[in-house]
Amino acid sequence: RVGVNLALCFQMRHVVRLIQDPRARQTSVYPKKHRASAAFFVLFAVLISAFAGESVRTSARACEPHPECVVNARRWTILERGSLTQCPCLMLIDGDGAPKTFEEVTQPKNVTDKVAQLATVGELQTIQLTNRYLLTLPDELRRCTEMKHLSLVYTHTEVMPDWVKTFTKLEYLHVEGTFGSSLSVLPDDIFDDMSALTFMHLGVHPGMQQLPSFAGLTSLQSLNLAVFPSLVTLPLVDTLHRLERFVIAGLPLLDSVPDLTAIRNLKWFAVVDRGTWCCNGFYKPCNLSHSMCQVHQIWGTPMATCLEPNRSEKVPTAGTLELIAKFPFSVCAGEALVPGILEGPPTPEAMAQCNGTLYRQCEVSGSEAMCYSARLMGVACDPNPFPIEMRRRQIAKGVGDPCDPTVEAWLGCK
Repeated sequence: RVGVNLALCFQMRHVVRLIQDPRARQTSVYPKKHRASAAFFVLFAVLISAFAGESVRTSARACEPHPECVVNARRWTILERGSLTQCPCLMLIDGDGAPKTFEEVTQPKNVTDKVAQLATVGELQTIQLTNRYLLTLPDELRRCTEMKHLSLVYTHTEVMPDWVKTFTKLEYLHVEGTFGSSLSVLPDDIFDDMSALTFMHLGVHPGMQQLPSFAGLTSLQSLNLAVFPSLVTLPLVDTLHRLERFVIAGLPLLDSVPDLTAIRNLKWFAVVDRGTWCCNGFYKPCNLSHSMCQVHQIWGTPMATCLEPNRSEKVPTAGTLELIAKFPFSVCAGEALVPGILEGPPTPEAMAQCNGTLYRQCEVSGSEAMCYSARLMGVACDPNPFPIEMRRRQIAKGVGDPCDPTVEAWLGCK
């Protein structure tokens, strides 16, 4: 209000001065023409337009050999004949969500050179690969310091280079291994400077016995750890104050959990499949007859043993017990998984029945089964009743993939 009043006073003072001194008035209503300035701005606009057009054209030409680059930056590029390393790619997406043959599962397309070519310019911010072969990240990726999204699902990746820790702007990390090829170790300091990371899923790494420190993951909101048959302990979670979703699945040797007091904002906590700490006396009386502590029918993990009742270590804090009590139906509430419920890697026989056709009726040991790509692993004969029921409901409600009456009549498709 004070500013408005001052502006009004200034204007009134100017009006009074013009009335008192007519010579201060402008001789013309319109200002003088500034042809030079106008010409400069017109020329500048023309140059900007030409630059933008050429940037779009040359960057598109540079990325023509790379259909996997779904989004590229608009950069003026001096094109070199036959060059495959000039594409200013921002987003690389390549994969197959439903491999049709066993060879496509075990020997997927090698994309190491493709990733190296698209990383050369250093613009990559997103990599999403599914059922492709990338044994390790090529060194060219070190230039991509703006990396924000890294998803490697069934890429047979076995080595995570030390320099991955320089991806300090990474927000999303998903690394899913296979039972035949996966990570066995991660650099100790890989997460130390990843304060921007909000989502992390690490799954199917049977040989990994230890995870690096989570201390640097101060912005993490979702953490999924799945199928670590050799993992014995979890890192401390003292700095994960923003964590909202925490899933532990298939960690059969885990006999305790760290202090969970710091993760007060947790909205979902689930422990799926065998968790030895659920029944070995860690937070409730030891019960070795529970399936969580018996020999695992899938992983072959030996029977658990009870913790010493008078132990000084591996004792849950009051905050940990309070947090676990908030999720009685999702933490240590179920049974250990058994064959037929958890789909393992597809076999040649299971895939041969389907011949790459989704939702075809098939048979496993005389029971009803369906050709399905469970967790993107390949189209194989699957006896799990849940996908079958899901597909029947999709057809009944007219949602999901359009049904084929010649293949899905048994599911109700007409």
